[in-house]
Amino acid sequence: MHDGLLVVNADRRITLTNETFRQLFALREISPGAPLLDTVRNSQLEKLIVATLSAGEQKQTELNLLDSQNYRELWMEVSAVPMKDDLEGKTGAVVLFHDITELKRVDQMRSDFVANVSHELRTPLSTIRKVRARNARASSR
Repeated sequence: MHDGLLVVNADRRITLTNETFRQLFALREISPGAPLLDTVRNSQLEKLIVATLSAGEQKQTELNLLDSQNYRELWMEVSAVPMKDDLEGKTGAVVLFHDITELKRVDQMRSDFVANVSHELRTPLSTIRKVRARNARASSR
């Protein structure tokens, strides 16, 4: 599985992770039952899981992480879904981490391109407007 996977119980203690998740947070081993915040130390993730467990419905957010191997920025789309037992009691949450770094990079390139084109076109367009205005004034005289 290419996406990171985390499963926590209702007390926000880790019950299951996959290798991708451990790599994202530079964790070698995680002992089952370890408190999430003590292990991962990411308050945004903690808030997402608390909100998911409180509301009893799926929540999503984006997390900005630092790749510990090559020190580059990573963007993750994080989806948390509550788990319920047969009695509708909340038993925990399943959290998926999907890498959207490339999408963010392409979106930034598009945004930069539009800003540059807009800037480069302003000067010629303003010159054309001035010439037209001057010609309009001259022809009305």
